Amino acid sequence: MAEHHTSSSPKGTQTSSRIEDELDERFTPLLAERGYDLYEVTYRRERRGWILRFTVDRHGGNLTIEEGVKLSRELSAAIDADPRLDHLLSGPYHLEVSSPGIFRTLNRARDFDRSWGKRIKVIWKEPSEGRVMETVGKLAGYGEGKLTLRTEADQLFEIDHGSIQNVRLEPELPFGRN
Repeated sequence: MAEHHTSSSPKGTQTSSRIEDELDERFTPLLAERGYDLYEVTYRRERRGWILRFTVDRHGGNLTIEEGVKLSRELSAAIDADPRLDHLLSGPYHLEVSSPGIFRTLNRARDFDRSWGKRIKVIWKEPSEGRVMETVGKLAGYGEGKLTLRTEADQLFEIDHGSIQNVRLEPELPFGRN
C-alpha cells in the first residue's frame, strides 16, 4: 500500500525471524495505542533487495492509503532513531506498510482472537486418508489443540491444529446479489 525507501549502514547478520519478532514486539503496542492492529512484520530478501513489510489495519478495518503512507514515514523514523532497532537491519532496505486485505490469513492466536464469529475458510489434511479438505464456517473456537467452526447448518465442526494447512477470512461479498 505505502512504501518508504530507507537505508541503514551495513550490519551483522541476524535471522529474519528474530528481526520480525523484535519489531513486532516493539511496534504492536505502539500501533495499538494509536488505533491500529499490527498483523505481521516480514523482513526478507526479494528481487529488488531487502523488504521490511508491516502489515497493518485500523481497528475495525479500512486502512486508507494516506494512513499507510503516514505510518510508513513514522515507522521508518522510529527505527532510524533507535540504534538498537536500526542495528538489527542489514544494509539498505525498503520499508512498506500494507493492509492485510479482506481475505487475510490467520496465523497467530491474536489473529484468531480478532476473528471470533467471522466466516473463515480452513484448508486441512484429513488424518486418516490424507486428503486435503476445505471447510468454511464461522470461527467458534480456537485453543486446546482444536479450531472449531460453526457450519451454515449450525453444527460445530472441529479440526486439530496439526492438520491445518491454511486459515483465512472468507467474507461473503455482496457482488451480484439483488
